[in-house]
Amino acid sequence: MGNRVVARLLKEERHTHGAGCGHDGVEDGTAKAQSALIAEAIRSESSQIPDPLRGKAESFFGNDFSRGRLHDGPVAQRAIEAMGARALTIDNHVFLPPPGARDLALIGHEFSHLNNNLNGKPETGTDNGAGLKVTNPNQPSERTADTEGDNFAADVATAPSATAQRSVAADSGAEPVRTELVQRAARPQGDAMDVDHFGSDEDLDEAMTDAFDRQDAVDAAELDRLKKLGLGGRHREFLRLLRGHFSASGGKWKIEKSTPEGDFEAATKEKGKVKAHSYEDQPQVRRLRWISTVIKEYLTTVKLPPIEVQAAIDDSGRLIVAANDKSANDHLVELAANGGATDSLGHMLGNAARPQARAGSAMDERARVDRVNRHFDQASDMHSGAAPVPAALRTALAQGMVVAAGGASGQHAELRIFASNNGKTPPYLGGTKRPCATCFAALYPHGSPKGGDGKELVRPGRFYSREDANRTVPGYKDSTTVSPKDRAQQVFAWIDKSVAHTHDSYARNNALLRGQGSESDSD
Repeated sequence: MGNRVVARLLKEERHTHGAGCGHDGVEDGTAKAQSALIAEAIRSESSQIPDPLRGKAESFFGNDFSRGRLHDGPVAQRAIEAMGARALTIDNHVFLPPPGARDLALIGHEFSHLNNNLNGKPETGTDNGAGLKVTNPNQPSERTADTEGDNFAADVATAPSATAQRSVAADSGAEPVRTELVQRAARPQGDAMDVDHFGSDEDLDEAMTDAFDRQDAVDAAELDRLKKLGLGGRHREFLRLLRGHFSASGGKWKIEKSTPEGDFEAATKEKGKVKAHSYEDQPQVRRLRWISTVIKEYLTTVKLPPIEVQAAIDDSGRLIVAANDKSANDHLVELAANGGATDSLGHMLGNAARPQARAGSAMDERARVDRVNRHFDQASDMHSGAAPVPAALRTALAQGMVVAAGGASGQHAELRIFASNNGKTPPYLGGTKRPCATCFAALYPHGSPKGGDGKELVRPGRFYSREDANRTVPGYKDSTTVSPKDRAQQVFAWIDKSVAHTHDSYARNNALLRGQGSESDSD
């Protein structure tokens, strides 16, 4: 943004707002409000770029960044939001989100603009309707900033543009020519790719691989960039772009948690709320839940505690069980080899330590303990013959217990069972946790099966970006021929199409089951 534009905006903002001034009631997203906010943001509190960040930037771009000013206060946040951006650069002013919402790739993107502005490099933009020029995310300078931001985050020594830079200020002895526009790190928009094939009967790997086969070929420069990024750099870029899709989903998704390493959890803003309910209309699934609970508590007792356990009756009528932990599965394999399924269940019932609620325990913990003990009682009655066993489960128990032990440690139990059943969703599946968004998309590409009352029988939980939750998703596989941008776009589109809402569960005592993710049965 140039000096004349700034001067005009500052002049407009020097009076006190009030009724009839013409500024009251203006939404931040309007062109007029955007211009006013930019002027206010430029005046807002700022600081020099701190070391060692400044030293890293100056070495990378080969330029003096002493004139750069950083803004990240409340006014800066409003300006960023109003411009529909993740960050902004205007002249020598860089506007960043709060520290917890920024990363080196984003900072490097903005520093690329700052570097050009300090060097007086001309820039183009589109008028927002109120005299404020704004860059387009698809124009060359923005694409260059994306590349340089990713290289900056990946610790590449020198910016691609550094060897061609020439400092206008140094050559002329005058102030650099300032760009008369706002340079934005724009939020990712919804993609327009065809994802209809994900609703077919193809299994997850085939469907996702077909999608990648349709991507445009990566040009030589991009291939070279991807190789230079390295494995870690490519994965960080992929996570950043994937998170951007969830954040810019038109209000459907929101980021619930994030880590300094870039991993995050996402849930839909409008969550389905599942009250305690009976599984009487799903007798097989109900009992598979009991079995899963017993297995999980047994494994915890023998010091091999998994996060989740799932049990299923597969297409061959076999009982298949899996934990999300490799050591736990190896132990189950040994147990199954020493006796039939009924004997194994009896051994676990007899040797598992039941949990007890401690004095002062939170409501959700008391609800968990209550559910576990009810499942133990019901599984014991089933094992002793005091409670009926549905025909399909009785046949499965007679065939023995099969452990879906394949896959790396941490891989979710449902996906182990899915793979063991030849990439198909088993007829009956129940466990200690609801399927996460990734597992749900793999198991139920057409959406949840419906019960006799028309209600959904399976309700997905949140999305976890961790690799162990997505090992079977082709988009998560590192590639030097498919860009992180394309991979992130494909993964998000697949999850977003499959999952309408994520869900929270409530126990019989009406406690929200935070972090447990299990459906709560009422009997």
